[in-house]
Amino acid sequence: MAGLAAVTVALVAAAAVTLALWPDGGDTPPVGEGSPAVDGFEVRTYDDPGEQQHVDEVEAVLAGSAADPASAVLSETLARVGDPDQAIPPGTMFTVDRSTWQRTGTVASVMVAALPPGDNTATVFLVVLVDDDGWKVSQTYPQPTEGGS
Repeated sequence: MAGLAAVTVALVAAAAVTLALWPDGGDTPPVGEGSPAVDGFEVRTYDDPGEQQHVDEVEAVLAGSAADPASAVLSETLARVGDPDQAIPPGTMFTVDRSTWQRTGTVASVMVAALPPGDNTATVFLVVLVDDDGWKVSQTYPQPTEGGS
């Protein structure tokens, strides 16, 4: 019986921690009518309440990356990549396509036009996460160009 009580206490504690740490914590405004859901998570788009502020914050982080690429990249990503200049070449300018913004909790994705110095503009699919310092780039996925390369 003592074993069952210990398991019950552990499950209740785990449930309490999960609810406390769950993305959004219930503080996010309700999603607009008709917003899609993916795996039970509501997908918020640029037109949903509060999302414009998130996109503005991501744009500010990307603008700051021109001078300091490491400031825009998640620490775990930097540990994996090693060189922040490899993740985001210094001086890269970004234009965010706000119509592509999608967020579930603390994870979002958006398409951007990236223009590294001395190079051609590339379309990049960005995955961004919120950490203790705000929005950070987690992953980048260059998209094929119209020429197919």
